[in-house]
Amino acid sequence: MKIHVLVGAMAVLCGWGTLPAEEAAGHLLAKAGSLPEAGKVFSRRENSEFGEAALKLKFEFQTAKGTFSRKVASNELYEGLGDGKARRVLMSRTVETRRVIEEMEEPEPEQHDELQGLPVIVEFKEGKWHAGLEEGEANPEQKTALDELLEQLRAEPDLAIYGKEPRKPGETWKVDLKELKEFCGMSALEGEFSVQFLELKDVAGTSCAVLKSVFDLKGVAPAKKGEAPLKMAAKGEMLSHRSLKDLVDLESKLSGTLLMEGSPGGDLTFSIEGPLKSEVTVEVGKN
Repeated sequence: MKIHVLVGAMAVLCGWGTLPAEEAAGHLLAKAGSLPEAGKVFSRRENSEFGEAALKLKFEFQTAKGTFSRKVASNELYEGLGDGKARRVLMSRTVETRRVIEEMEEPEPEQHDELQGLPVIVEFKEGKWHAGLEEGEANPEQKTALDELLEQLRAEPDLAIYGKEPRKPGETWKVDLKELKEFCGMSALEGEFSVQFLELKDVAGTSCAVLKSVFDLKGVAPAKKGEAPLKMAAKGEMLSHRSLKDLVDLESKLSGTLLMEGSPGGDLTFSIEGPLKSEVTVEVGKN
């Protein structure tokens, strides 16, 4: 009996058989209005590729086949200014699109982001997002780009995917698609999206949650003026290493397949289907 009492006392003193309070309560993975703290800089790089997808065109009784590919690379900085405010600068963004129909390549117009190189102040104040040029007045094209940036900020995809409540290693949950406004370029999402908290892992001295997402989704994407919205479907997996301190994915890799179907007008319809992969990395530094 004395031995059992002694062992029990040592267990209490040393923490045997119990979890630290933080482990027992779980880990917060996301919160509304999350921005880098004052003095910190997030350098975010993204590379995505929709490669060598099968392209099919149909007009009345005629069909044509080809391939389609698109590569997007971007680099943006977020510098924390404190009080829910940050300076955002899109350093670079390139889009390479290639479309070949019946062995003939069709030219694609170049794409340019109107905010590239311009410091933008983003702020989360009283539960709302704000964005504007740090200096000068935005022209109409820049105002449109600022509206698009605001729409992305307001969507808060990390909050929708990871949730507001603390999560524990081993836990699996389903993403509420009503809260997830956009994913893989599509909205009005339907289907399945689940996330599993695999483990805690140290990444370059930072404690990270290792998270595996599995998705099988359908939705729509906006089309050019006068065209019907594109129907889309995406299926795949995503593995992320999320900093528990900064609430940002230090590394996230996605792989899967993407299908797009639509009509430019009249009786012409098209479908594009192929592999999709994306990698996002964030380096956390000081200014």
